[in-house]
Amino acid sequence: MNIFRFELRSLLKSTLVWTISLTGVCALMMGIFPAYQESADVIRSLLKGFPPGVLKAMGINLDTLFGVTGFYSFLLLYVSLVGGVQAAGLGIGVLSRESREKNSDFLLTKPVRRGAVVTSKLGAALTSLVITNILYIIVSVGICIAVADHPPHIPTLILLSLTLFFVQLCFLCIGAAVSVFFKIKSVNATALILVVIFFAISFCDSFIGKEALKYLTPFKYFNTTEIALRRSYDALSFLTVLVVCAVCIITVYVRSIRRDIPAV
Repeated sequence: MNIFRFELRSLLKSTLVWTISLTGVCALMMGIFPAYQESADVIRSLLKGFPPGVLKAMGINLDTLFGVTGFYSFLLLYVSLVGGVQAAGLGIGVLSRESREKNSDFLLTKPVRRGAVVTSKLGAALTSLVITNILYIIVSVGICIAVADHPPHIPTLILLSLTLFFVQLCFLCIGAAVSVFFKIKSVNATALILVVIFFAISFCDSFIGKEALKYLTPFKYFNTTEIALRRSYDALSFLTVLVVCAVCIITVYVRSIRRDIPAV
């Protein structure tokens, strides 16, 4: 519990910064929605000139883009990109802190099992994500209501906003798995590279259209356009998230318990 509290306190400042960043991206993009809506015909005719693969890669659906819910589902791709960096950084940072600061031996001489240390650290990172998402959902839904010309369907907005948490959960676990196999020098740089790679895979999937590719990147696990239209999740999306997180977490525990810890 002491490790959990220590890690959580150390994450509070960055949690606040990332929360402001995520809500800022949402506010900035939703702020231009009224202008989009007023110029819907012009923008639609312009976008029709783009290849379908480009529109899909950008998360644009011309049938829903000019409604507040559809526009919000479009911008979530870019909010998730920012959120992915936060989550990957948390996963990488909390488990590599001692090795980067060269005091792993000090921590592991305490009367606490390695598994308990990992649990406390991941618990603090998960708590940080929960705090971020609670605040993000409150602010983002409020922004959508403020810019809408008529009251939006709030449960759908909440469903859409929650996809950010599930994407971040995947990146948290993936980042944690990366941290136990590689020596990390820069948390932010590693997290950014990791997220950009998965983002590039999602772009490739949009152009190539291979069904298998979408399971390789968390950015494709949830189709926000379909959620906006159906007002529900696809059960396969949850199953994919569960499998990815389970594999990564099992790997983290096995590797953390068995690996040798350098004395300096």
